[in-house]
Amino acid sequence: MGIRGLTTYMNWSYWRQWRTIEVRGRLIIDAMSVCFVIHENNRIDWLHGGQYWELRQSYKRFITSLLESGIEPIVIFDGIDYTGKKSGVMLDRKESARQAISDILDKDDAESNSSTGSSASRLDKQHDFSKPAPSQGSTVIPLFAQAVFCETLRELGVRFVYADGDADSIIASIANYYSCPVVSNDSDFFFFNIRAGYIPFYNLHWEQQPVTAQVYYYLYFVDNFNFKSLEVPLLIPAILGNDYIEPLNSPCLRGDIAVTLLKYRERRGGTRSWRDKTHELILYFKNFSSPDEFLNCISRCCLRNEVSIVEKNLEIAKDFYTVNEFSIKDIMNKSEMTTSNGTALPLWMIQQLRNGQFSLSAMAPVVFNGSVLPNIIDNPKRRSAMFIGLPIRRCMYTILLPLLEESYVHETVSVDFEDGYSSIACNAANEYFRFNLPSITDMEKISISCRIDALCFSLECSSGILNWFEDKWKLVVLSLAFWTKYAVPDIHLIKSLILCFIVCSLDRDPSSHMPHSTDADSSQNNDTLHVFSMWQCVYHDTMKLNNVLMNPLSFTTPALLFDGRLAMYYASLADINNIVRSELVSSLQLLALFKSLMFVCTESLKAATKDGVQYDQTVYFNLVPVLISSDSDEDDDSVSDESDIFDYIYD
Repeated sequence: MGIRGLTTYMNWSYWRQWRTIEVRGRLIIDAMSVCFVIHENNRIDWLHGGQYWELRQSYKRFITSLLESGIEPIVIFDGIDYTGKKSGVMLDRKESARQAISDILDKDDAESNSSTGSSASRLDKQHDFSKPAPSQGSTVIPLFAQAVFCETLRELGVRFVYADGDADSIIASIANYYSCPVVSNDSDFFFFNIRAGYIPFYNLHWEQQPVTAQVYYYLYFVDNFNFKSLEVPLLIPAILGNDYIEPLNSPCLRGDIAVTLLKYRERRGGTRSWRDKTHELILYFKNFSSPDEFLNCISRCCLRNEVSIVEKNLEIAKDFYTVNEFSIKDIMNKSEMTTSNGTALPLWMIQQLRNGQFSLSAMAPVVFNGSVLPNIIDNPKRRSAMFIGLPIRRCMYTILLPLLEESYVHETVSVDFEDGYSSIACNAANEYFRFNLPSITDMEKISISCRIDALCFSLECSSGILNWFEDKWKLVVLSLAFWTKYAVPDIHLIKSLILCFIVCSLDRDPSSHMPHSTDADSSQNNDTLHVFSMWQCVYHDTMKLNNVLMNPLSFTTPALLFDGRLAMYYASLADINNIVRSELVSSLQLLALFKSLMFVCTESLKAATKDGVQYDQTVYFNLVPVLISSDSDEDDDSVSDESDIFDYIYD
């Protein structure tokens, strides 16, 4: 995120100018940046699909330490990017994550096959599930990481809000309203004039009491490098680029920099790193009293189209890094949001979106008439686990139909590693006539029981069965029933997943339930991982549908449901029944819960057998490849005729 290499450069060249403070009072936190860096910093294993309890504990330690130091954190999440300007960058990141998943899991699979052979049994290979996986270079954020962070903040009573679009400028504006600093790991914040300063995450010493930090101030930066105006530093992102600005590749400009800094280069000597190039660019910009003077200079040495690109980039930078002042209340009170067809968004949807009770993934179809489905950590050699939730999403699109620009909702999904990303279309209009589902525009008038019935209908489960369970289990039950019917997993895996749910619900460290050395056949791990990933996808889509139906059922955080290593450990055991007895022997209530959940699954298996459902053999649609490009300004007009693109649509 931000400008490539800038944080490294600032830590190298500017460290003497950091001002150390004891952090007190309000502190604005960039949610998405911190959510990612905490996962990465704690080296939390992601290879098994998600260690959500461990991730939740990391979030709790961070927030609790701030609270104990007299800090009032205010957390701001990114919202929907209504402009679509960042879509290319986001798709590139998803592609990189998908590549990392494939590289590592394929490598593990190949090593397993070479060491155990094709005839290896379940118990042939030793694998220590109790220890974190070694660092794999690339970090992939599990599917529910953001939801876990959001629910953890709610649990701790911390104020948070979902903004509109990219939250960077909003975060800076809120910080100036409250006169407090910002914590992030995004180098874009080096160019916001935040009065109370910007604290890079690694400069926040939150594990000590009191919490201290090294703070960066934009005005100090301008003075330290002797920039002649506050706008001149904005030439840095205008040339190097960020998530919204393409970097300029100009041999002419590089030549002018080389001539201008010839004596400096002769003194320094040696090879030039990216950090050195950034430093040279800053030294070069110091020669200009204003951006206009710089533009006038390059107009004499650069091509006309390069000058035009710089002018355009500079205007984008000026707009992006402009800081206003407004409060959290101002964001919460913003009630005018429109959909892709120009219809005003219902107020309850806006309020729940702000409060983190309406998934951005559920909002995307309303805004764009399409959605880029999230990555899931699954077997890269099989079709994406995301496909299993398509019938649920069809029902969701049917409910949202009055807000859609057209009845075809376009999904972008990674089919598998070899095929990359493809586009699909669901015809919500056809489903509207087939399904007796409520309309989003009437949702406030519909009773809770009717909304629960709609949820159960969409997940092909009887609403009566929910009466057996506590509220916190009802949404889980629906996801289990659907997953069992469409994934048709082995009974052994069903028992493993349900036992994982119950053990995690006790809010204890899942690793305490795994001995230090266990037997597991890693050649089976990717297939087992894929089956469990399909449940995560189903629960994710169930959560979204629940949001669209005004949340008639409570959402249980995955941190109290799923731990990838624990589920994989249970799946590796030859005698799952014995471990069920040993884990649940002390509680008849938990044993009864296990049996009730198993009953739901066995009934779904019967329904799958009767209906002939099998996930891997179901052909939903033909797919059209999506070109991965970071050019956010690329026009989509090349895709003009849907009838030519989509050979098969739901009917």
